[in-house]
Amino acid sequence: MDRILIVKLSSLGDIVHAFPVLNELKHHFPNCAIDWAVSSPFQKLVAAHSLVRKAIPISPNISSITSLRENSYDLLFDLQGNCKSGLVTVLAKAKEKVGFSFSTAREWPNILATNRRFQVSRNQNIRYFYLDLVRKYLNKKNINSIAPVVFKINESEKNEVDCLLKTPILQSKRKILVCPGSKWPNKKLSFEVLSEFLKKIGEPLPSSFLYAWGTPEEKIECEALQALFPDRSIVIEKMDFSKLQYLMSQVDLFIGVDSIALHLCGTTTTPTISFFGPTKKEVFQPIGSQHVAIQGTCPYGITFEKQCPYLRTCKTGACIRSVLNEELS
Repeated sequence: MDRILIVKLSSLGDIVHAFPVLNELKHHFPNCAIDWAVSSPFQKLVAAHSLVRKAIPISPNISSITSLRENSYDLLFDLQGNCKSGLVTVLAKAKEKVGFSFSTAREWPNILATNRRFQVSRNQNIRYFYLDLVRKYLNKKNINSIAPVVFKINESEKNEVDCLLKTPILQSKRKILVCPGSKWPNKKLSFEVLSEFLKKIGEPLPSSFLYAWGTPEEKIECEALQALFPDRSIVIEKMDFSKLQYLMSQVDLFIGVDSIALHLCGTTTTPTISFFGPTKKEVFQPIGSQHVAIQGTCPYGITFEKQCPYLRTCKTGACIRSVLNEELS
């Protein structure tokens, strides 16, 4: 049995983007066992994936190193490409350590940790970027297809979600899950624009809305949005990743911004409408014809290939906050 270790430490969204490599490896090595080294705060997300045998939490303490070195692997893929992941790759026991070339790695010292390196184009969707590394190693042609991601979930958890969807006020012809939040405020739509968009999209076909949140501030915003449609919308309680993904697979449409929620929904077949400002939709939007992405325009003329250099510091977030309602229609 082939033993494979994935090194992809963070962040939540980036980890989800890398999930398709698991199906690729399982297809090529049907009897393989795949472990995944991940930063401790994100361990639960990786552990939820049905193809991951063990999610190894990485933290500064010595027990983390001990856990990492418990097993020896035939093959390791460093999908992070920076110094931190390089250190994990150095410490891990593996016959072959595969990573990015000097020109592709995010931080060049990472190449010192690997013994098989490949140049991968960054001019593609981020999911294909990770897949490309694996496919180059396997000497396989790039095929523009991605297998569905299946999370671990039991029947009791499914029943909880099914009961939620049977709530009387959610019995419109179309159920829409709305996730307005993001870790970065500059990725969010203004409340006024989002509420106006929801009013418009709920008119042609009778629709019920479910609002999901991750922080107390996001919950307050969701409650304000719910007040727009009090007779056909609810604010749901927080769910773990498996139940949330299952819920996403059961609704008719997802609406959100560039966030972990969008990328999690992108692992299902549910159509999405998403909004991008300081990040490129071509790089980060879910793959498939059922997904629609709207890109805001920077009023300051800043251009970028993947992510705006001022994502964290821009004081206005105008590229997405000032998206005009005319553009949304």
